[in-house]
Amino acid sequence: MRRVHIVLSVLLCFHSFFTVFGAVEHKRCGACKVVAGELRERLSKEKNRVRNAIDSRARLDKDGKRYGKVIKFEVSELRAIELIDDLCNEMKKYHFSQGTWSANKSSSSDTAEVKYQRSYLVNVCSDIIGEWEDEISRDIREGKATAESVEELLCHNYSKSCHGLGGDNSKDEL
Repeated sequence: MRRVHIVLSVLLCFHSFFTVFGAVEHKRCGACKVVAGELRERLSKEKNRVRNAIDSRARLDKDGKRYGKVIKFEVSELRAIELIDDLCNEMKKYHFSQGTWSANKSSSSDTAEVKYQRSYLVNVCSDIIGEWEDEISRDIREGKATAESVEELLCHNYSKSCHGLGGDNSKDEL
């Protein structure tokens, strides 16, 4: 009888561990989708903006003619930097409640739990951007990171935060 209790206790512990671990995975996947959503919003807003090419012909040759490159803004590193820069600060407007991340302006009456959730989201964003910034920047310059593809790139291909969690189930977390 004692063995049965021990076996049941061990099974219960494993079940609890995997349930909590699964919840953490879903929370991280949702957090990644919030980061992707903010980047998607920036990409969408930027789509209609007309930007001039970047003229880097600042040098003069021996005849006094300017030389260098003229780079289309769409493929420039400046564009990628502008899109990624300060992205994680936008995470401070979200909180996690009832299994989903949602935008909410911060106020002085935020609880410690809400502040913790916001810092968690900022950390997830910092982890993703910190680890994958070069790849994200390259994909933006090459036109692979679009408003439609950014979630797949960030959450499935790079960070793998949503890998194996199912496609449609985890979309509810935004």
